[in-house]
Amino acid sequence: MIRAAILRAVSSKPQAREEKISLELQLSTCEAKLKDISATLIEVLTIPGKSRDIDLFEEAVREIEAYARLKELVDKGEINLLIFYNKSRLARTLALGVGIAAYCQRRGCAIYDV
Repeated sequence: MIRAAILRAVSSKPQAREEKISLELQLSTCEAKLKDISATLIEVLTIPGKSRDIDLFEEAVREIEAYARLKELVDKGEINLLIFYNKSRLARTLALGVGIAAYCQRRGCAIYDV
Protein backbone atom coordinates (compact mmCIF):
# COMPACT_ATOMS: atom_id res chain seq x y z
CA MET A 1 0.00 0.00 0.00
CA ILE A 2 1.32 3.42 -0.94
CA ARG A 3 0.88 6.02 1.80
CA ALA A 4 1.78 9.47 0.56
CA ALA A 5 2.29 13.03 1.65
CA ILE A 6 2.08 15.93 -0.75
CA LEU A 7 4.51 18.80 -0.26
CA ARG A 8 3.42 22.06 -1.85
CA ALA A 9 5.27 25.31 -1.45
CA VAL A 10 5.54 28.90 -2.57
CA SER A 11 8.21 31.41 -1.64
CA SER A 12 5.97 34.45 -1.39
CA LYS A 13 2.32 35.35 -0.91
CA PRO A 14 1.99 36.75 -4.48
CA GLN A 15 3.43 33.53 -5.88
CA ALA A 16 0.71 31.57 -4.05
CA ARG A 17 -1.83 33.20 -6.38
CA GLU A 18 0.13 32.76 -9.62
CA GLU A 19 -1.79 30.45 -11.89
CA LYS A 20 1.27 28.56 -13.12
CA ILE A 21 2.49 27.59 -9.62
CA SER A 22 -0.36 28.24 -7.18
CA LEU A 23 -0.80 26.06 -4.13
CA GLU A 24 -4.11 24.85 -5.59
CA LEU A 25 -2.46 23.81 -8.88
CA GLN A 26 0.27 21.96 -7.04
CA LEU A 27 -2.30 20.14 -4.91
CA SER A 28 -4.61 19.15 -7.75
CA THR A 29 -1.71 17.92 -9.91
CA CYS A 30 -0.28 15.80 -7.10
CA GLU A 31 -3.70 14.45 -6.11
CA ALA A 32 -4.33 13.36 -9.71
CA LYS A 33 -1.05 11.45 -9.77
CA LEU A 34 -1.87 9.77 -6.44
CA LYS A 35 -5.20 8.69 -7.88
CA ASP A 36 -3.43 7.26 -10.95
CA ILE A 37 -1.21 5.09 -8.76
CA SER A 38 -3.93 4.22 -6.22
CA ALA A 39 -2.05 5.81 -3.34
CA THR A 40 -3.61 6.89 -0.07
CA LEU A 41 -3.07 10.52 0.85
CA ILE A 42 -1.99 10.77 4.48
CA GLU A 43 -1.23 14.48 4.71
CA VAL A 44 -0.72 17.68 2.71
CA LEU A 45 2.29 19.68 3.85
CA THR A 46 2.22 23.34 2.88
CA ILE A 47 4.88 26.03 2.91
CA PRO A 48 2.70 29.11 2.33
CA GLY A 49 5.02 31.92 1.35
CA LYS A 50 8.39 31.48 3.01
CA SER A 51 11.70 31.56 1.20
CA ARG A 52 13.54 28.28 1.53
CA ASP A 53 17.07 29.48 0.86
CA ILE A 54 18.46 26.83 3.19
CA ASP A 55 21.07 24.18 2.43
CA LEU A 56 20.75 21.66 5.28
CA PHE A 57 17.69 19.54 5.97
CA GLU A 58 18.31 19.82 9.71
CA GLU A 59 18.15 23.62 9.46
CA ALA A 60 14.99 23.45 7.34
CA VAL A 61 13.38 21.19 9.97
CA ARG A 62 14.14 23.78 12.66
CA GLU A 63 12.89 26.75 10.62
CA ILE A 64 9.92 25.46 8.61
CA GLU A 65 7.02 23.56 10.13
CA ALA A 66 6.22 21.55 6.98
CA TYR A 67 9.74 20.10 6.86
CA ALA A 68 9.56 19.23 10.56
CA ARG A 69 6.28 17.42 9.97
CA LEU A 70 7.75 15.64 6.93
CA LYS A 71 10.62 14.38 9.07
CA GLU A 72 8.16 13.16 11.69
CA LEU A 73 6.02 11.32 9.11
CA VAL A 74 9.09 9.65 7.60
CA ASP A 75 10.63 8.77 10.97
CA LYS A 76 7.41 7.14 12.17
CA GLY A 77 6.97 5.24 8.89
CA GLU A 78 3.58 6.87 8.30
CA ILE A 79 4.38 7.59 4.65
CA ASN A 80 6.38 5.72 2.03
CA LEU A 81 6.02 8.32 -0.74
CA LEU A 82 6.61 12.06 -0.84
CA ILE A 83 5.15 13.70 -3.94
CA PHE A 84 5.65 17.28 -5.10
CA TYR A 85 4.95 19.40 -8.18
CA ASN A 86 8.58 19.95 -9.21
CA LYS A 87 12.03 20.13 -7.66
CA SER A 88 11.78 23.87 -7.03
CA ARG A 89 8.75 23.19 -4.84
CA LEU A 90 10.65 20.58 -2.82
CA ALA A 91 13.54 22.94 -2.11
CA ARG A 92 15.04 26.15 -3.43
CA THR A 93 18.62 24.94 -3.19
CA LEU A 94 20.10 21.82 -4.72
CA ALA A 95 21.76 20.94 -1.42
CA LEU A 96 18.47 20.98 0.49
CA GLY A 97 16.68 18.98 -2.21
CA VAL A 98 19.40 16.32 -2.18
CA GLY A 99 19.35 16.26 1.63
CA ILE A 100 15.58 15.73 1.75
CA ALA A 101 15.74 13.04 -0.93
CA ALA A 102 18.55 11.18 0.82
CA TYR A 103 16.83 11.40 4.21
CA CYS A 104 13.57 10.05 2.83
CA GLN A 105 15.07 7.31 0.71
CA ARG A 106 17.31 5.99 3.49
CA ARG A 107 14.18 5.53 5.58
CA GLY A 108 12.11 3.77 2.94
CA CYS A 109 10.22 6.78 1.62
CA ALA A 110 10.43 7.31 -2.14
CA ILE A 111 10.16 10.77 -3.63
CA TYR A 112 8.26 11.68 -6.77
CA ASP A 113 8.51 14.83 -8.86
CA VAL A 114 5.26 15.17 -10.83
